[in-house]
Amino acid sequence: MASPMLESDRSERSAADSGRTPIVNRIDRDRLTPLLVGTATQARARLRRLLERARVVEPRAIPRDVVTMRSRVVLRDPVDGGLDEFCLRYPEDSRDGDEDLETLLVTSPLGAAVLAARPGDTITYPGARSSRTTLLEAIVFQPEQAGQWTL
Repeated sequence: MASPMLESDRSERSAADSGRTPIVNRIDRDRLTPLLVGTATQARARLRRLLERARVVEPRAIPRDVVTMRSRVVLRDPVDGGLDEFCLRYPEDSRDGDEDLETLLVTSPLGAAVLAARPGDTITYPGARSSRTTLLEAIVFQPEQAGQWTL
């Protein structure tokens, strides 16, 4: 696993904390909006709510500690402390990328919950039988931080 660009601040904030307005870049919003048409799922409903609440900014203005599309993130299991690295992807590019890196689709329950999260956030998402949680440990790569404005 690559060394994290951003370390977790361990503050155990909630990604769904209504006290903090989520931030999404304009290109991500424009690409995600068509995915919300059609069959409603919990993940799509969550994405819709996120986009409705979000402050939309140009890609160059996105803070470096916000998960955007095609970011690589490290998640920590709160039970066993295990770490997993994922790349947050659109459904159409789920086959692209590193063979060694797990794909996390934004249309999945966890993927929808990770978008716009920040290191240190505790992320709650629906599991098969009950809610599950994970900790956003770090953002290893964010396209905007790397100057890749249109990824």
